[in-house]
Amino acid sequence: MEFDGEMLLSICILCVNGLLAYLHRLAATASKIKSDWLDYMQLMEERAILCFLSLTEDEEKRKVYYEEAIEVSKKITMVEDGMAAAVGQEAIAQLEDARRRPHDAFDCKADGSPIGYCSFPTSIQPFVEKLVVDK
Repeated sequence: MEFDGEMLLSICILCVNGLLAYLHRLAATASKIKSDWLDYMQLMEERAILCFLSLTEDEEKRKVYYEEAIEVSKKITMVEDGMAAAVGQEAIAQLEDARRRPHDAFDCKADGSPIGYCSFPTSIQPFVEKLVVDK
């Protein structure tokens, strides 16, 4: 089968149009992730402020600030879930693993290392840790 110039040009135009559409979707996804990240950082700050303000002695204000902090925490969870879903199944699994761990845990099995790894001290003075495969 021979291609004439017009047919070859049509094929090239289709390929370029497909590539442009793909790049447009990719740019939109990157823009959404950037927007979500900025929202996430703002929500983290807002939650910290509300938690601090909830320490007031005024019972009514305390309740209002606490409830607002809970609502902000729900939004933070939604952003985390959405970003993990955008990255893939491994990110979802790591997020679930992080949420299962005690918030104040610090040991080899609950130190925030990626799944399948743990931090292992390699020296005490100064304290240095090395990431090793979990056994």
